[in-house]
Amino acid sequence: LDKKPSIDTIINIIETYGGDKSFEVPPLHYIIIECEASVGLVRKMLRRGKLGDEQAEKYFSPERLDCNGDSALLSLWKRARAGYGAKLDLASKDEQERIMDLTSLLIEYETSQVCRDAVS
Repeated sequence: LDKKPSIDTIINIIETYGGDKSFEVPPLHYIIIECEASVGLVRKMLRRGKLGDEQAEKYFSPERLDCNGDSALLSLWKRARAGYGAKLDLASKDEQERIMDLTSLLIEYETSQVCRDAVS
């Protein structure tokens, strides 16, 4: 897989393997946690979903829960704490920064979605 895949490439891969039903973990969770995606890539995915792209919205929704009932944000933190300690002090500076930036980004998108739902 190329180092900076496009959103379309990621969607094509998900579709090729049977859509999100064939993933035990929602695609956004998988990409953030297992693939250690950059903040820029995650931002593009979330933005694309927010702009009304149906596939992107389905696969990259920040509110989608995994089988434990966790959002992508909660999954990220559970994994981070398990791997790097409660204060993330075992993580490299870059990884700490990535986790904090993803946290802000996911909160921003989850919150804007909650507000939109409350209004509609």
